[in-house]
Amino acid sequence: MENHASRKHLDPRFKIGMRNVKTALSVGICLLFFQFIGVGDGIQAAIAAIICMKSSLQNSIQTGIERVIGTVIGAVLGILALLLIENTTYQVATLLAITGVVLIIYLCNIFKVQASTVIGLVVFLIILIGEKDLPPITYGIMRLVETFFGIIAAYLINRFFDLRHIRKLIKEKKPVSTNIRLAKPEDLSQIMAIWLSSNIMSHPYIEILYWHQIYDSVRNRYKDSEKIFVYESKGRVSGFISLVDDMDIDGLHADIKSKGEGVEEKLLHYCQQLLPCLTAKIFTNNTKGVEILLKSGFYVVKEAFDATANAEQYEMAWSEKSGDA
Repeated sequence: MENHASRKHLDPRFKIGMRNVKTALSVGICLLFFQFIGVGDGIQAAIAAIICMKSSLQNSIQTGIERVIGTVIGAVLGILALLLIENTTYQVATLLAITGVVLIIYLCNIFKVQASTVIGLVVFLIILIGEKDLPPITYGIMRLVETFFGIIAAYLINRFFDLRHIRKLIKEKKPVSTNIRLAKPEDLSQIMAIWLSSNIMSHPYIEILYWHQIYDSVRNRYKDSEKIFVYESKGRVSGFISLVDDMDIDGLHADIKSKGEGVEEKLLHYCQQLLPCLTAKIFTNNTKGVEILLKSGFYVVKEAFDATANAEQYEMAWSEKSGDA
């Protein structure tokens, strides 16, 4: 039971990501702004912000322009529909609404702004069904302005509000450890001893025989082809990180005796200062390793199953521009 609770706590699905935070902040700003100026309730702006928010900087200027085009299409057709249905029956108004939906989808395809179809439809329908205490044209323009505000709020928050930049600034202030260096051939025996003991301790659910079976192949990889940085303490290697193609982390281990010194975190931080992106595979039951990667800004790309080790694993990634959803 305790192990299950620990896994749930560390499972990235239970982590509040930046998209969550930025979306909530955008909605709050929209609602507060319109309530403060006393014009509307800001719901339309909040809806627009939710639709336009992305988990990374996908809201480029071009994307913003496309959102505006879709919004204008929806607003113009909404205003026209309001003018036409003022003195018509419910059946005719319904037919006009259906026609408007078809036209918005068609026009978004024509203008190649398909990604803005949803927001165009939302604006169109809100203009049709909202409480109207103003003339149709004035009401439509007000909803259009409100939607623009939501788009702009989402873009600005997505563009400039990012806790990762703050964390990066904090990291940059921390001195890079001088204990880290490239491995030398004579370090290999210590590296492999750490690799074996660390894996056995971190993966009690995997047969010990498995690590002995792959020992030689790992040793040959480390010897011949991989870049390895070691953490040296008091004249001996107390941890290492191995990289393939300057991007894939093939191993991140620390000596059992160095527990509590944050060796793995220091090695990760060192590589994050050198490289723009990193990837890693880690068994899901390795709670300590998963926690270290999450705290270092990694996020889960997908879950997979390693048939050789008979264990589930995460594929995780980090980049200067990425991060938590």
